[in-house]
Amino acid sequence: DPTLEGTAVKTLLLVLQAMAGWKRSASLVAFTAGAQSASAGGVIGRGVVGAGVWGFMRSVRLEAANVEPRVVDLSAAGSSDSAADLAKCAADELAAPAGSADSEIAYVEGSGRSPGLSR
Repeated sequence: DPTLEGTAVKTLLLVLQAMAGWKRSASLVAFTAGAQSASAGGVIGRGVVGAGVWGFMRSVRLEAANVEPRVVDLSAAGSSDSAADLAKCAADELAAPAGSADSEIAYVEGSGRSPGLSR
């Protein structure tokens, strides 16, 4: 949904609104593909496609205290990553215990990159 005018973001909003009313904590994981430019050096730049989802997920922290948002960017189609590699990265992220994984991560060639300062 590169224009963010389709049903993807609207559906994400409806899911969040329902979760925000829950009395218990919950995780919400959104996957994008090729939305972030993550180099092997660990630099993450903001891409156009999917940037709205990343921004939306950042605002979740402020709007719904009981929801733990996570956003995961997998390599775009045409990358050197195979479908099996991308599926393994997605499965690993979904299997991570709540609170133990980075809230934002981009995968490049099977390796996860998180935004942050380096020394």
